[in-house]
Amino acid sequence: MKKFLYIWTVFFLGWNSMSVVAMKNDIPKEIEIKFIITGGQVKRFFEFLNRETTYLGIHVQVDTYFDTKDKKLTSSKQKLRIREEKKNMGKKVVKTLCFKQRHINNETKKCESVDELEAAFTNNDELLNVFSVLNCNVLFFEKTKEGMIDVEKYLKESEYIAFAKVEKNRALYKYQCFEIAVDELNGLPGAFIEIELKEKGVPVQEGKQKIYEFLKQIGLKSIKEFNNDYLSMVLDPQKIVFDEITLVKSVKK
Repeated sequence: MKKFLYIWTVFFLGWNSMSVVAMKNDIPKEIEIKFIITGGQVKRFFEFLNRETTYLGIHVQVDTYFDTKDKKLTSSKQKLRIREEKKNMGKKVVKTLCFKQRHINNETKKCESVDELEAAFTNNDELLNVFSVLNCNVLFFEKTKEGMIDVEKYLKESEYIAFAKVEKNRALYKYQCFEIAVDELNGLPGAFIEIELKEKGVPVQEGKQKIYEFLKQIGLKSIKEFNNDYLSMVLDPQKIVFDEITLVKSVKK
């Protein structure tokens, strides 16, 4: 009976894929900014991290990206990845499947917001949500010996192929409702900073403004923000564009 219900659920989600795609506005939005800092602000920022935040350790992340042969996802500003993560430099590997949809402003050509749907390999319900957004019209997923959907086998046997890999060491910090990541990427010099607001139900622009206000409270006067995702940065470092964002205006005497 359970097997029948499981197959029927997958069939129903696949059959109604068009209605699922129409519901993409219900996918949680990622509220974060990515930037680098230079000069004396580097010392101030890391002093704050060491003094005020909760250190969550260094996580080693390996992201493998998938697309169809005709780049259907890339052409739609979508990303599909499997992340293999070792937390606190340990040996245990945690795997997740993630779908992202970037929304680009037609005038500025910059990303305004990102829909993100992530699923642990140990949660079949979450995995079904991701596959439904991808319009996977399948009647049956093979399972692992633990009873989980065999994600890697399904992708290998479907139209999706791995085309790129991004490896990074991520130092994580927690402060109030903010998660702060300091990333070192293989193939790119320097450290990149991500700050994500971990509040639900906050509009994207309002959430980003909260992050800017947080940076002002730390004492940063400006940041160099970048709009690229890590995948595009690794594939073509020459196209990384930084925008100078002034947080605190200088007072003329």
